[in-house]
Amino acid sequence: MIRLSRLCAIVIAALAPAAGLAQDGAAEAIRACGQRSLVPDARVGACDRALAGSGLTAAQRAGLLWQRAEAHLGRRDSKAALADLDQAIATDAKLYPAHLMRGMLRSERRQFEASLADFDAALRLKPDLGVAYYWRGSALAQLGRYAAALADLDRAIELMPGDPAPRITRAGVIAESGDCASALAAYDRIAADTPRAPGLHFTRSRCLETTNRHGEAVAALDQALAIDGPRPVILLARCLSLALLDRFEAALADCNAVIRQLPDDPAAYDQRGLIRLRQGQPAEAIADYDRAIALGGGAYAYYGRGLARMRRGDSGGGEADMARARAANPGIAARFANWGLKP
Repeated sequence: MIRLSRLCAIVIAALAPAAGLAQDGAAEAIRACGQRSLVPDARVGACDRALAGSGLTAAQRAGLLWQRAEAHLGRRDSKAALADLDQAIATDAKLYPAHLMRGMLRSERRQFEASLADFDAALRLKPDLGVAYYWRGSALAQLGRYAAALADLDRAIELMPGDPAPRITRAGVIAESGDCASALAAYDRIAADTPRAPGLHFTRSRCLETTNRHGEAVAALDQALAIDGPRPVILLARCLSLALLDRFEAALADCNAVIRQLPDDPAAYDQRGLIRLRQGQPAEAIADYDRAIALGGGAYAYYGRGLARMRRGDSGGGEADMARARAANPGIAARFANWGLKP
């Protein structure tokens, strides 16, 4: 996935300070607002001072709001960033980077339908913006619109020939559509060209795990961790693959590492509950699934807890949990059965 930080390469000419602003210091504040080398708090303060100045054009004000939104993201304050982007677009609807960034943020919040409108707007204003095709294709894939997603990703590949990210995501869409053989062939072609591409080995591992090639998935995830670092999503994926190989001690180490990083992440407790189930420890599994559900866990946590409850003799409670899970995800029983876990 192309991260939000990649948008920093876009330069907004409209931010050039007007000559009349130099006397009151606003021009310096405008320059500081655009300095990505500043710590985020200092940059937000500079943007505040610039926006308080007089004589700004609408284009300058919108551009400064976009720059402040970027600084807010440096402080991990996406709510403030979205508010600034809303205001920037209201001030100057032609500011395509604001549409693009807002769409990216909405996608990261899984607001995919809303993000499509932003990407559409960005592409109307700048039809050759490869990164907008990339993100729109990614959002379409999340909505299950695979043909449209592939068309956008093909266009992104044309416009971004040196960047492996659209090719990696395209292979992932092929995998999601059910053709893991073609997806793995695509991943192999990418690896031949750019073996250390960020995200490559992680996304490839998902197809390997789906096709029960758990040992190869672990090897791919080892490579992903070496390239991308100890990201929780990669550790959780390796936790699952290790658990399915009955390498429980190593699997627990990965899940526990994620819990230390993200103690309120339901997925980590969900995965650890799965390990406990496969270890034949239903009481411990129930404790982990309870925690996952309390933190907002969904169908997987309910189905796993249902299995654990049945193994503890609570057939009524177990069936109620599993029924709830099946209602939310009709294919979940087959998924657990593939992991060797049946009622």
